[in-house]
Amino acid sequence: MINSRLKNALKDHYASNVPAIDAGAKELTIRLVEESATKWQCCRAVSHIPFWRFTLEQLMFIHPSVWMLQLVFLIGMFALIIGGGEYSLTREGRVTVIMSTAVLSVALGIPNALKSFEYRISELESSCMHNCVQVLAARLALFGLADVLWITLAVAIIPSLTGIEALRVFLYAATPFFCFCAVGFYVARITRGGSQTACIISAGLSILALWGLNAIFPHWYASLSVATWVMAFVCSVALATHEVRSLMSQIAEGLSLQTPNTVL
Repeated sequence: MINSRLKNALKDHYASNVPAIDAGAKELTIRLVEESATKWQCCRAVSHIPFWRFTLEQLMFIHPSVWMLQLVFLIGMFALIIGGGEYSLTREGRVTVIMSTAVLSVALGIPNALKSFEYRISELESSCMHNCVQVLAARLALFGLADVLWITLAVAIIPSLTGIEALRVFLYAATPFFCFCAVGFYVARITRGGSQTACIISAGLSILALWGLNAIFPHWYASLSVATWVMAFVCSVALATHEVRSLMSQIAEGLSLQTPNTVL
């Protein structure tokens, strides 16, 4: 606490040393404020931005290295499938490569879509024209379009390289893709701000499980009928849809992926 005698001394000092008011500077400041107010009154405020345009604008917040990694995964998948010589994979190994690529693409997309929560700015986004739920939806849409592209290329090219039917190629890529989407969204809900590390660890474990299954039961995928794979695909889509809805509901209710110590 400041000593009362010192406080009174400071008060007397500043009372006796009040600077003179510069009338010219005062008038100039008032005039500049009036000009600025007039200028902004002439500008029409943006009241609505279409969601498609907002989604495209989210591209600037995704680092180019993310898309480069996506391209590397795609090229690596085709390189391993084409193979050659002693490094050529079996049919079972090629299927496992397709499934592993699907898991890696999700592990790359989800943490980048959830950066708002990793960097603790979801509350700020909630006060904007497009809130944090819409930001998440926009970024997931961008990554989803990229995933549709690589899966389409896989379905179009891999059958001619391996002899695997196009429908099965689609099922081998899309089923683990949506399964790991569900895992990623679930992990994001329960880790509270640590989704990036948790998603990468989950992806690593999933890929190890796929290759382990391939080593123990090399023909497990072929022993399942197309109808069984279609049913598994439908279930994986339903599960992923449920998890992403739960994640967005949690965010909308204010239970964001911040740490428990964060004040909401």
